[in-house]
Amino acid sequence: MRFLEPDQLRLTLTAGGVLSMAIAGGTHDERRCDEHYEHVDAYRVFPLSDGARWISLRVHGGAEIGVVRRPEQLPEEQRRLLAEELERRYFAPRILTVESLVEKFGESHWRVVTSAGPCRFRVRSDHTQIREIAGGVLLISDVDGNRYRLEHRQRLPRQILKRIEEQI
Repeated sequence: MRFLEPDQLRLTLTAGGVLSMAIAGGTHDERRCDEHYEHVDAYRVFPLSDGARWISLRVHGGAEIGVVRRPEQLPEEQRRLLAEELERRYFAPRILTVESLVEKFGESHWRVVTSAGPCRFRVRSDHTQIREIAGGVLLISDVDGNRYRLEHRQRLPRQILKRIEEQI
């Protein structure tokens, strides 16, 4: 595993809005760009337990370039670019209210209000699409691959809570 030090990196956006990266070589006084990657993907190495640190930077659709252990040490603008990239990749609105949850033909049909607004989605009822993650939060994946976070499920009406727990 290759560790990328924050003072070696230069993260920027291309004219097309794609994250790119240069890695500097040489001594601190004699900076030169040894490597340049036009399109980089960012992934959290530990997305559930330590999502703020240990960020894997990879060639778009390909191999890992290296891991940034402490992204908080990046300059402010580069931290912002990295945070925006991670937010896009790991977008999972919080479910604020479950308005209805109906089981039909091996799928549950959800009507909810999320932190991103009202939403309707379907979840396969095969006990693999709703997982409990850190702190009792549920991560729900719909049939289209979208993810939602459900916190404080104990506050839900009993009949909805029962339907959800049958799918965990």
